[in-house]
Amino acid sequence: MNKNLLNLNKTSKKYQYYAVFGLLFSLLLSSCSAKEVKDVSYKSISISAENTELLRNESLKINLLLDNKATSNTKDITCISSDPTIASIINYKIYGLNTGTVKIACTTSDLVSNVLDIKIIDKTVTIDDPTTETPTEPTDPTNPTDPVTPTDPTDPVIPTEPTTPGNLLVVSYIDVGQGDSILIQTPNGKTILLDAGPSTYQGRVSDYLDQEGISKIDVLIASHPHADHIGGMSYIINNYEIGSIYMPKAVSTTKTYETLLETIKSNGLTINTAKAGITINIDKSIEIKIIAPTSSSYSDLNQYSAVIKITYNKVSYLFMGDAGWTSEDEILSSGVNIKADVLKVGHHGSATSSTQEFLDEVLPTYAVICVGEDNTYGHPTEQTLDRLDFTGADVYRTDQDGTVVISTNGQTITIE
Repeated sequence: MNKNLLNLNKTSKKYQYYAVFGLLFSLLLSSCSAKEVKDVSYKSISISAENTELLRNESLKINLLLDNKATSNTKDITCISSDPTIASIINYKIYGLNTGTVKIACTTSDLVSNVLDIKIIDKTVTIDDPTTETPTEPTDPTNPTDPVTPTDPTDPVIPTEPTTPGNLLVVSYIDVGQGDSILIQTPNGKTILLDAGPSTYQGRVSDYLDQEGISKIDVLIASHPHADHIGGMSYIINNYEIGSIYMPKAVSTTKTYETLLETIKSNGLTINTAKAGITINIDKSIEIKIIAPTSSSYSDLNQYSAVIKITYNKVSYLFMGDAGWTSEDEILSSGVNIKADVLKVGHHGSATSSTQEFLDEVLPTYAVICVGEDNTYGHPTEQTLDRLDFTGADVYRTDQDGTVVISTNGQTITIE
């Protein structure tokens, strides 16, 4: 992932300039007790999901060596200088999946702010001993007793159990143009369909379900009553077996919404209210929580959106529907944990969704925007894309990437 690599090219003058600051702060930090992690200066930092947990937003001042590039893998993040006599403290913001994947983003331009902090966000770490170095022997690829570790910096940690189709959580963000339709297949084989796109794309949704061999939707969820989310839902109800259906208590006077209500009734289904605090129990291996809407009345139908968080072991997904700033503020005020590895961006990337404050709490590694090509709304907006970029998320768009499939075994994430 090239955008996560740091460009540390510097002139010799800048090296000398930062070397002075590095030396001063190294002396300052070295006077602190080694037991106070946040005050100790080290040359490298190791990140692992199994190690001692740091408090959220713990700041660490780390003395790193500069180089023309920064290298990282799932275990180590180190900057090595071509001139080992040059040292400086540089500013990183480190983002990591709780599965072990690490992303690095420099938060200043040309490192102009002299001395800054390394911030570990919601991550567990161990610190290398600065006084001793233990040599490591190279792994013998011919020796079956030697473990094989990933070398790709984007690889998550190796799962403790083998991955099989039966224990995967598979989330398909179906390309339905300017709309949402997301198929979720749980590890035990249950199915959830979150929205069904506009009516003009109902054939694409049904084709995808047929392709996956699905004849029953165990849980059908309408995030909110806008046509680009529920337009194809009546067709789904009439052509597939439906276990249960969830909808927020939002009222619309559109023909699309009225038709959906009639279809639900004629098929003998009862609507379950989608609201904060509801848990959907269809698979014991995963947790499905509805965390919004938190209120019962809004002037904007988008704020009624059912916001859903699904957690499978160490990996979490957050689905925002068309929720905007109002809903995001209420979610933040509720204190619910919204940290998620994968974010379905709210309202197709509209400028009125995905505030920086909200994204800083979610800290997604991947973000998916369901959006139509050349749409007349200007989605996704540059403001939203900039905020996602600042957060450090890799962005996938259905208008550019088509249907996006993100699966996990609870430890690692795979994107198709």
